[in-house]
Amino acid sequence: MTGSLNILLKKNKVLQPAALIATSYIIIAVIGLHNYLPVSSPGFLLGMIALPFVLQTYAGRPASYRYAWITFIAGLLCFFMPVKTLFFYTVCFALIFVKESFYGRTGMLMPAIVMLASPVFHYLANTFSFPIRMQLTQLAGYIFQLLGYTAEVQGNVIIHHGNEFSVDPACMGLNMITTSLLLGVILIAFYQTKFNRKAGNWRIILYLFVILLFNIIANLFRILLLVLFNIPPESVSHDVAGIGCLLIYVFLPAVLLASFIVRRSPVKEKINESAIPVTISYKPLLFHLLVLVSVSLLVWKVFTTDTFNKFNIPSQQEMAGYSITSPVPGIVKLEKPNALIYVKYIRGFYDTDHNPMICWTGSGYQFEKIQNESIGDKEVFTATLVNGNDKLYSAWWYDNGISHTTHQFEWRWNLVKGSGPYVLVNATCSSKDKLCNEVKTIFQQQTLLPFFKK
Repeated sequence: MTGSLNILLKKNKVLQPAALIATSYIIIAVIGLHNYLPVSSPGFLLGMIALPFVLQTYAGRPASYRYAWITFIAGLLCFFMPVKTLFFYTVCFALIFVKESFYGRTGMLMPAIVMLASPVFHYLANTFSFPIRMQLTQLAGYIFQLLGYTAEVQGNVIIHHGNEFSVDPACMGLNMITTSLLLGVILIAFYQTKFNRKAGNWRIILYLFVILLFNIIANLFRILLLVLFNIPPESVSHDVAGIGCLLIYVFLPAVLLASFIVRRSPVKEKINESAIPVTISYKPLLFHLLVLVSVSLLVWKVFTTDTFNKFNIPSQQEMAGYSITSPVPGIVKLEKPNALIYVKYIRGFYDTDHNPMICWTGSGYQFEKIQNESIGDKEVFTATLVNGNDKLYSAWWYDNGISHTTHQFEWRWNLVKGSGPYVLVNATCSSKDKLCNEVKTIFQQQTLLPFFKK
């Protein structure tokens, strides 16, 4: 036998090597990503539910090796930037490669599920929805003024008749954005199967973009209702108003639009899969094994590469007046009687940034009055943190010892251009006056300079 010898197998027997290879990738993912994947989150669970719809829709299409190249590119990026996000995409694209080479080509719905169910999508939604929340707050205040109501806007807070309403991440329905997009994927797959038609990629992209717009509109109406009728955050009416707006302005239009798009898409050619013999040579199988071994070595590199080593952790003498601890790799905690400061390292332009709106929320605090504010001559984010009767005042910004910014795109672009590594600085105090004094001191005395020494 030679490598070019072909083996004719029935379709049901072709499933065996594919299942073994796919199972190997799943085991690798469990080992390498067990602390990364949010397996209990609604987005991840719904993504797993959506997979059978996508697989059923595209069965019977010709085999393809295009995802071999995509897996190679993702793996190469992961080799030079060994972070779990890139490794996650490498494994997912490798699984899609197995599916396409053994079962037939997929459309864009499967990679869409990978993107939407990934932890990085939740991070992006939480981080980049901040300017949207600010604009929605301004727009809601403007609408109230047009209608003749008295409303004052302060950052992400609307004050109406003496009552304050905070437009926080929960009110933006971040989980519902992920949920509605994944339901949109399921709807497209369902109607494609029902009507035996296939929507084009651009139609699907446009459809998902429209769902995002539906979410923004739904949240605007939700804000108007909650503020106008003074509905408190933890009441049943608050949840009813949110669910009602999402049903009326997101889910129902999404169902109708998915049916409309698919009905006007081309009819799929019917193929009898069981009657088609499949030819497999040794070379493709060896190629799959080579990719599998490469991904296995990649998980070892991700585990063993410490990308925080390039940062300097100051000594106690360099940070006089502060006690220094490092609760987890990549985060340094500075404490003194009147202030708590977290310095969070950023490994590169591709990295997440331990946004305080995520970290403090996990500690039970709610963010109120989030805004861009000038303290001294420096622009920073400020917010009030509330947990029951406990109230703290916090500020944060991005710094590399030479420049500071509050803009995500600015520090990422600076890193792409080769600037020094950035950190996220988060200062928290018990009063607003103490916070302002602490931030001014940090900049005037260059308190954090030891973090940027090479």
